[in-house]
Amino acid sequence: MGISMLCTMIRIKLQIMSTKQISTEDVRKLHTEVNQIVNQRYLLSTLAITIFGVIGAWIFPKTKNVEVGLFFGGTLLLYAILFILFLYSFYLKRYLRVITTYLQESDNSVWENDWKVFRNKYKYLGYTRYQSIIFLLLGLMLLISNVLLSYFYTTSYSSTHWIILLLTSFSYVVAIGFLGFKDQKGYEARISTNWKKIFAAKQNNNHCA
Repeated sequence: MGISMLCTMIRIKLQIMSTKQISTEDVRKLHTEVNQIVNQRYLLSTLAITIFGVIGAWIFPKTKNVEVGLFFGGTLLLYAILFILFLYSFYLKRYLRVITTYLQESDNSVWENDWKVFRNKYKYLGYTRYQSIIFLLLGLMLLISNVLLSYFYTTSYSSTHWIILLLTSFSYVVAIGFLGFKDQKGYEARISTNWKKIFAAKQNNNHCA
């Protein structure tokens, strides 16, 4: 009787462990994907600066007579492109958390577990905040360039132009500040709970089998 119960307990323990075990190749693939996503986010920052410089050089007036439509339209275009690039990076980070949380919950990455503890315990300025600061600075430079142009060049921005520009700048700064500096622990906790539910369902299926 005792031996039978012991064997049953060992079998269940092995089933539970098997639900979290993945192949070495899968672990390597996930870590590679994590590295690729991190690199993509860095490249997005570089791309944002490059696009800012290229479009800025194109729309910046070469004479005292400013083409208002070109500069104003180019400014709005730059705001749109910068925000799309930032948003893409933001959702890449969320997808990154899906993978890293899986590695944590499946006990396949000591680093990810330690990194999670560090993030929860200590304050730090990670690459997400650095990236947010870069995008915020680019947005502020756009606004400042329009103000300087109105002062040093012959421009004819109407009150409507200024209202649209200020609302766009304000929305851009608020959105990036909120997304870039908001605590993402709640999102990570939800992802962790979802993975635990999946593991629990696999355990139940093994028990039924």
